[in-house]
Amino acid sequence: MTEGRIDIHMHICPSSFHGALTNLNVAGPPCSTSAGAVDALKALNVSKAIFSCSVPGPSVAGSGAAGRELARACNRDCLEFVKGDPEKLFFFAATPSWVDVEGTLAEIDFALVENKLPGVVVMATYEDKLLGDPMFVPIWDRLNALGAIVFIHPTISDIKPPLIAGKLQQFVADFPHQTTRNALDLVLSGTVTTHPDVKIILPHAGGTLPYLADKVLASCAPATSISRDEIKAAFSSFYFDVALSTGRIPMRALLDFAKPDRVLFGSDCTLCTPTDTPKEMADQLDKFLDTEEGKVLAGVISGNAEKLFKGKL
Repeated sequence: MTEGRIDIHMHICPSSFHGALTNLNVAGPPCSTSAGAVDALKALNVSKAIFSCSVPGPSVAGSGAAGRELARACNRDCLEFVKGDPEKLFFFAATPSWVDVEGTLAEIDFALVENKLPGVVVMATYEDKLLGDPMFVPIWDRLNALGAIVFIHPTISDIKPPLIAGKLQQFVADFPHQTTRNALDLVLSGTVTTHPDVKIILPHAGGTLPYLADKVLASCAPATSISRDEIKAAFSSFYFDVALSTGRIPMRALLDFAKPDRVLFGSDCTLCTPTDTPKEMADQLDKFLDTEEGKVLAGVISGNAEKLFKGKL
């Protein structure tokens, strides 16, 4: 494909974050470099990339002052990183743990008001709280006032056992389920309905949300204060990336559930790590787009992102 992709789902490990992970004895990717970014964009035919701090994000440092400081350090590192190629490199700002409401509000203003960044990346859960928790209403209020773009990413959680069959990492099977739980929480708590100016991006084709949506409508609408129409409207407001989800079955499910102009390209490539799997998935997407049923998704390469991020890239 000759048209350059806009990749809204790339990961970076800035030096401050890498240092924090090392000090806390938490495993993580290598520190990202400009050369790694150039190689990744070239391998994936990406013309513009929006990257975000790798999981678990600054909340790894806790919900106090250390978490605030790490979020600010990550964002300052990324601001310097994108100066290497400001026409191609962009990033979603990191925030502290949302349990630190005041710290999160301050970082949102630093990112979106002071530095005009395209949006923020948020972990799907903080200290056993999903994002529709009442504690987080002031954060959603601020994001709504700013008309912010929010990229929600699943993260490592304290589930038992932590690995399936003692070996399968959480990102393979548990992350899609966590995305689904969080999306449903945002819808059924009324957060999406009461904050209509926030644009929420769900990764990995929405996890299992397209598969479960009809069941949720049948089971939950009668038992909540939110009407069936409001739930459907909330579902339709989400944006989705196709990171690591470009097979025929997930793509068909997503097309049956989401509006074509709400689907964005994402590779889930981490800078400085091999691009083999992301490239295989991107090539698989190209093959799907060449089919009759895939033609409706022509905008996934760049057009849909251009509309969503108008004036921000």
